[in-house]
Amino acid sequence: MTEWFYKVIPTKATYDDTRLLAKKDGFLCRAAHTKNEAMVDEVRGPAVGDTLHFYFVEQRRSPRPLGSFEIVGAEGHQHAAWFGPRVEETALFRVTNAGFASQLRAFGDYKEDSVLKEFTGWLLKPISVTPPPLPPTLLLGRVTQLKKRGAP
Repeated sequence: MTEWFYKVIPTKATYDDTRLLAKKDGFLCRAAHTKNEAMVDEVRGPAVGDTLHFYFVEQRRSPRPLGSFEIVGAEGHQHAAWFGPRVEETALFRVTNAGFASQLRAFGDYKEDSVLKEFTGWLLKPISVTPPPLPPTLLLGRVTQLKKRGAP
């Protein structure tokens, strides 16, 4: 099991909306491909069974933890029927439920994957671990994901 840090920098979705999406719906929206249709290298890292420490980062505010989660497969998810196949070479899953896709679209922050033309993301199960402090390398800049040092 590997531990990962992940930060979201919102433009429209609120802290509460993002927290509920992670805790209630068990989902972190993440595209597998860039706008130029290339695979995002970082999404190849996290695997089913890994731990994800998730943070909400806004300008001029301290990072707020959203929680720690286990990345699960569709078969281990509370809303398994909302998701289709896993995205090749990743632990991301496709959103195939039209109602859930509409909910994601309504937030305004999330975009469908440029290649798959569906929303994709990690499926999450909350765990009772307090997220460690966000590493300084994630506080500033565009980096959104980091493998925890000392992790295999």
